[in-house]
Amino acid sequence: MSKKLAVILGLILSLQSFGQSTVKVRVIPGKLQSKTQILKPIENDQWVYEEYSYFKQVYWLIDQDTLTEQSEGYFKSPDLSINTNESFQSMDPCDSLVNDLLNSALSHQTASALDKKARLLIGDKNSKYQQHQQDNRPTVVDEYQNCHEDFQLLNNKWYEEQIALIESIKIEKENRYATINATTNIANEFMANFLSEFDRCEIDYNAFALLASNHTETFLTAIHRMSEDDFFDLQLKLKRLPESIQTDKAIAALKSAEIKSNRKKKIIRELK
Repeated sequence: MSKKLAVILGLILSLQSFGQSTVKVRVIPGKLQSKTQILKPIENDQWVYEEYSYFKQVYWLIDQDTLTEQSEGYFKSPDLSINTNESFQSMDPCDSLVNDLLNSALSHQTASALDKKARLLIGDKNSKYQQHQQDNRPTVVDEYQNCHEDFQLLNNKWYEEQIALIESIKIEKENRYATINATTNIANEFMANFLSEFDRCEIDYNAFALLASNHTETFLTAIHRMSEDDFFDLQLKLKRLPESIQTDKAIAALKSAEIKSNRKKKIIRELK
């Protein structure tokens, strides 16, 4: 059991109930991961049930349901029954331990959702996004000190800022694609910059194929000037190319180019 979990469990078990309970909590220790169950009141005997796993210092929401209190300490839904008379403790909804559980889980869930959206729209290694990914993210201290409703406001603000950043990077990539599509002569510097910033996302894959087909000589020159490490990284980014990307014209143009090299062959193989 981790030190943090041991402290949390010890404090929960030492709590005494004063007045009407509003949040009911039970920690179930485990060798590899623990589970925490929490019941939060809504209205008219309705309660939200949430179950969290605690693994590698992170809380993750793994189950959620709405239960009705049938009798004192007994809650039920069509899929779940909970008896809070068994090992559950009553806690203040703004207790720092409750805050830590709910807020850290929400923070990690939000970060995971942002990473997923970024991978889809701008790629998983976009340097601009990675540089500002943690800007204004609520801190661990915020997680402990803020009631969940207050923390949600902080977290939502950070989420909206990150979504705006992702969208702005996506627009930059779309504008770059439009420039490539409208330009008859791509400069060597532009080509080199594109290859250094190229990432796993649809707009970049389409731009890559367009450069290879319409600006083949400049494209191959830039490819040959890349370092071994950069070229290897480029090959990895081309693995499992989405089926939606049309590469026939790019492959034909590369095959027709007078420049012959192993790197050209490798790019063609990745585009097939």
